[in-house]
Amino acid sequence: MGWEQITANAIAGPIVIVAGVLMVKFRKKFGRGQENFARILFGQAIGDIMQHAHPAFWAAVVGVCAVGMGVAACALAVVGVVQVAT
Repeated sequence: MGWEQITANAIAGPIVIVAGVLMVKFRKKFGRGQENFARILFGQAIGDIMQHAHPAFWAAVVGVCAVGMGVAACALAVVGVVQVAT
């Protein structure tokens, strides 16, 4: 693992963690935004379906997955530094 990958993981990891935490924190607003976007893009019927499909829950699931990916990126950065240092 080279310094390019280590640097990319060290920068992207915390950014993805923060984005995931914000996604979980504001999941209801994010879900309403998804519903409104679906209404604009696909019409009122699809927007109503989206409203009953629990988009806020799925927004939280995506946020938790993003936090996990951020933690994995930070861990890979630490492993890379240890490998390069030894």
